[in-house]
Amino acid sequence: MRIFFLMISVFLLLVACDNPHAITESTLGRSELTERERALLTTAASQSFVYDFSVEEEYKNINIWVDRYEFGKLKTDHPNGVTMGLDEHKGMIIFSTNRVIGHEDQIAFRIGVYSDQSTAVGEYTETMPTDYEKNLVSGWGDNISGKEAFIPNMVLGSMNYSSAGNGTLFHNELQLDEDLFQEVLKEYDVSFIFRVNFTK
Repeated sequence: MRIFFLMISVFLLLVACDNPHAITESTLGRSELTERERALLTTAASQSFVYDFSVEEEYKNINIWVDRYEFGKLKTDHPNGVTMGLDEHKGMIIFSTNRVIGHEDQIAFRIGVYSDQSTAVGEYTETMPTDYEKNLVSGWGDNISGKEAFIPNMVLGSMNYSSAGNGTLFHNELQLDEDLFQEVLKEYDVSFIFRVNFTK
């Protein structure tokens, strides 16, 4: 695990140095990774989600976290987020996951923010249903494409597990209709929703 965390930290530094952006409005988008960066992530994590952000100067802080839902009900009952002050108002967000060696029913999450030579990183584990990899269909991926305008508590990505064979991913416009969003969440045994918020 120590090597995994070290590799992710090095990756944060490598990618951040290659992604300068001019700030025109508050936007987020998937990072365009080089082949080398993708190889690093593949070696270090089972799944990874990397995003660039650029926000207006009125925003002073960034907060990223993971919400866990079970059949549409929010189950996150412990702090798992990262909050960091912003100076340059642009940077990179990364979520990554791995199975915990020796504990096959657990998933390790690592979440981090890089901005203006500063890095904030958090890590925690989630316990999954027994034999979840055999009994649940999984679907995971980004929920934004290209650059999108920031909305509060924005969904960047998701990992979904279903005993009914549903592997559909969410789309960001879905969260604008809270009732519809909750209905879709009910289709999954377990969902992990990666979110970001900026505060003034």
